[in-house]
Amino acid sequence: MMVGANFLDKVLDWTRRTNSLVEFFFNETLYRVRIDKFIRAEDASGNIVPWSKAFGTKKPIDVFVTFHIKRILVKRDGKEENYSNLEEFLKLI
Repeated sequence: MMVGANFLDKVLDWTRRTNSLVEFFFNETLYRVRIDKFIRAEDASGNIVPWSKAFGTKKPIDVFVTFHIKRILVKRDGKEENYSNLEEFLKLI
Protein backbone atom coordinates (compact mmCIF):
# COMPACT_ATOMS: atom_id res chain seq x y z
CA MET A 1 0.00 0.00 0.00
CA MET A 2 1.28 3.42 -0.91
CA VAL A 3 1.39 6.03 1.82
CA GLY A 4 -0.36 9.23 0.84
CA ALA A 5 0.70 12.75 1.76
CA ASN A 6 -2.00 13.10 4.40
CA PHE A 7 -1.21 9.74 6.06
CA LEU A 8 0.99 11.19 8.81
CA ASP A 9 -1.42 14.05 9.49
CA LYS A 10 -4.25 11.53 9.90
CA VAL A 11 -2.24 9.34 12.30
CA LEU A 12 -0.96 12.34 14.28
CA ASP A 13 -4.47 13.76 14.61
CA TRP A 14 -5.85 10.37 15.74
CA THR A 15 -3.14 9.88 18.39
CA ARG A 16 -3.78 13.35 19.79
CA ARG A 17 -7.56 12.88 19.90
CA THR A 18 -7.41 9.43 21.50
CA ASN A 19 -4.32 9.97 23.68
CA SER A 20 -2.70 6.99 21.97
CA LEU A 21 0.82 6.06 20.97
CA VAL A 22 1.72 4.31 17.70
CA GLU A 23 5.10 2.74 16.94
CA PHE A 24 6.02 1.64 13.43
CA PHE A 25 8.68 -1.09 13.18
CA PHE A 26 10.50 -1.60 9.88
CA ASN A 27 12.25 -4.56 8.27
CA GLU A 28 15.32 -2.68 7.05
CA THR A 29 16.31 -0.77 10.20
CA LEU A 30 16.33 -1.21 13.97
CA TYR A 31 15.06 2.35 14.36
CA ARG A 32 11.35 2.97 14.46
CA VAL A 33 8.91 5.85 14.15
CA ARG A 34 6.88 6.82 17.21
CA ILE A 35 3.79 8.99 16.86
CA ASP A 36 1.93 10.33 19.86
CA LYS A 37 1.72 14.09 20.19
CA PHE A 38 4.79 14.37 17.94
CA ILE A 39 6.55 12.32 15.27
CA ARG A 40 9.83 11.01 16.66
CA ALA A 41 12.54 8.43 16.06
CA GLU A 42 13.24 5.64 18.55
CA ASP A 43 16.06 3.15 18.83
CA ALA A 44 15.61 -0.60 19.38
CA SER A 45 15.37 -0.07 23.15
CA GLY A 46 12.51 2.42 22.83
CA ASN A 47 14.62 5.49 23.60
CA ILE A 48 13.92 8.65 21.64
CA VAL A 49 16.90 9.53 19.44
CA PRO A 50 17.63 12.45 17.10
CA TRP A 51 15.80 12.01 13.80
CA SER A 52 19.02 12.55 11.86
CA LYS A 53 20.75 9.72 13.72
CA ALA A 54 17.96 7.27 12.89
CA PHE A 55 16.91 8.31 9.40
CA GLY A 56 19.45 10.87 8.17
CA THR A 57 17.95 13.54 5.95
CA LYS A 58 14.76 11.59 5.19
CA LYS A 59 11.51 13.36 5.95
CA PRO A 60 8.99 11.33 7.98
CA ILE A 61 6.88 10.46 4.94
CA ASP A 62 10.03 9.31 3.09
CA VAL A 63 10.71 6.75 5.82
CA PHE A 64 7.35 5.09 5.08
CA VAL A 65 8.01 5.14 1.34
CA THR A 66 11.57 3.78 1.70
CA PHE A 67 11.14 1.06 4.35
CA HIS A 68 8.69 -1.83 4.64
CA ILE A 69 6.58 -1.97 7.78
CA LYS A 70 7.22 -5.08 9.87
CA ARG A 71 4.56 -4.38 12.48
CA ILE A 72 2.59 -1.58 14.09
CA LEU A 73 2.16 -1.32 17.85
CA VAL A 74 -0.73 0.76 19.22
CA LYS A 75 -0.85 1.67 22.91
CA ARG A 76 -4.07 3.15 24.25
CA ASP A 77 -6.27 2.86 27.30
CA GLY A 78 -3.63 0.74 29.04
CA LYS A 79 -3.73 -1.90 26.28
CA GLU A 80 -1.35 -2.83 23.48
CA GLU A 81 -2.51 -3.98 20.06
CA ASN A 82 -0.31 -5.25 17.22
CA TYR A 83 -1.10 -4.85 13.54
CA SER A 84 0.78 -6.62 10.79
CA ASN A 85 0.04 -4.20 7.97
CA LEU A 86 -1.01 -0.65 7.23
CA GLU A 87 -4.44 -1.54 5.83
CA GLU A 88 -5.39 -3.26 9.09
CA PHE A 89 -4.15 -0.29 11.15
CA LEU A 90 -5.95 2.29 9.03
CA LYS A 91 -9.29 0.55 9.70
CA LEU A 92 -8.72 1.38 13.38
CA ILE A 93 -8.30 5.09 12.83
